[in-house]
Amino acid sequence: LAVERFIEWEFTSHGVHILGGDYDAGGNHGECDLVIEALETVIFMEVKKKTLTRRAKAGSDVHLLLDLANSLLVAQAQAGWHEVRLRHHGYLDLERDGIVTRLELKGREVERVAASLFDFGSFQDRILLKQFLEATMNATLTPTDSKLGKKFTEINATLVEIRDQVAALNPGQEKINQPFFNCWFLSVPQLLILLDGVTDAAGFKSALWSCRHLVTGSSDFYFDLAFSKRLRKHQPTSP
Repeated sequence: LAVERFIEWEFTSHGVHILGGDYDAGGNHGECDLVIEALETVIFMEVKKKTLTRRAKAGSDVHLLLDLANSLLVAQAQAGWHEVRLRHHGYLDLERDGIVTRLELKGREVERVAASLFDFGSFQDRILLKQFLEATMNATLTPTDSKLGKKFTEINATLVEIRDQVAALNPGQEKINQPFFNCWFLSVPQLLILLDGVTDAAGFKSALWSCRHLVTGSSDFYFDLAFSKRLRKHQPTSP
């Protein structure tokens, strides 16, 4: 909660209004950590404090997967249900501190951000993120260590949720093109850098979009963002 409030304070100080709270839609309960409304886009942000553990950093595939599951996958599953319900009902009534605020889709696109407290390195690269999520579409994971069985059961349940969301968002489609293109995995430090010079929600969307379609292959968010800024700085202006 402290991390959520910190992010909310930072966004508010940059003129970006933040929504959030509990809702009930079609008999389903959900809780939005943070919601940002731009003119053409609704951005759901789910915050997780899980960090990379020492074993994951040391190269343990199992522990790396567990860390990603408890940050990226869980957050994306939560944001995915928000998107499904918002698209299905057209609105969500968010309640926080006894105040209800209606979030309406109004034909807008939806972006889903999994926000971690600290950096996850190259796993926050958009291309790697896309490949990782797509690879899980038909995966069932089984650990070699039986002691981890319960944790992997939870991971597989989360993967089933994400697959159900993709099906709900693309009814009747046999082939779905880039189902996770609207998904992000960003850390709090990366969000703070994106907020540099931002004064409203449109400005934050513009900052986010600056690295949405551009990748350098570095797998380094900070390098890609700096490269994008240099390109814009040297872009010739129209007469």
